[in-house]
Amino acid sequence: MPVWHVSLCARKENGKPIKTVSASGFMLRQIRAFGLELLAGVGEGPTKFEGGEIAFHLRRKINQAEYDALPKQWCDAAAIDEGGSEMRLIEWIP
Repeated sequence: MPVWHVSLCARKENGKPIKTVSASGFMLRQIRAFGLELLAGVGEGPTKFEGGEIAFHLRRKINQAEYDALPKQWCDAAAIDEGGSEMRLIEWIP
């Protein structure tokens, strides 16, 4: 089943990305809240909150009505998950 996916990256004043392992608790809470706001009203079930090297990712399954509305050609395309092994689970959000 496809998922809704939000990727967020925090940057320093000079524009360079902040590595996710360096994120403060405050930054994690802000990114989590913003990601959940972007996913509000779509999908169903828990949201997976992960950190890669320089981006945070929130993923939630699409619901059946959303799936039924997708074009057949899109559904027939092979799934690609390029998350990689560097992804670390931060939490499952109910």
